[in-house]
Amino acid sequence: MGLLTKIKYRFSSASSRSVQKKLKFSSPKVINAFKLKYPFANTVQWQQIDVFRWQVNFTLRNKWYSALFDSDGNWLETMTLVSMESVPRNVQQNFEKSFLKSGIRIIRQVDTIDKTIYEFKWTNGIFIWKLLYDMSGRMVGKLIA
Repeated sequence: MGLLTKIKYRFSSASSRSVQKKLKFSSPKVINAFKLKYPFANTVQWQQIDVFRWQVNFTLRNKWYSALFDSDGNWLETMTLVSMESVPRNVQQNFEKSFLKSGIRIIRQVDTIDKTIYEFKWTNGIFIWKLLYDMSGRMVGKLIA
């Protein structure tokens, strides 16, 4: 076996193993929990975040979502992109008191078991910020992204 053939064999063998590992991506608990919560999801893509968490990206009614589940199948959160018009009015008003709408890059709605957070990715032209608001319109976080 020549050197080039050995390299090709090792590469294809390693690729084959990594594909097989990706196919065994999650436990039945996690898959079943996702199917129960989002039975009509399409274009489902799984990714293991760490030993205890799984992220699943999917579409539902032509809208993109990303959900997080723990290894026991417990749903942790779901995130989606939203427009300013779909953000509650009190959140919009509090945002507009301190920031210009023109600096908005994206807005995400993050739903968890006990709360909904709106995450504005905003720029002042120098820095990009993540501005977090709860449903009442109160800012609950401000981070440089």
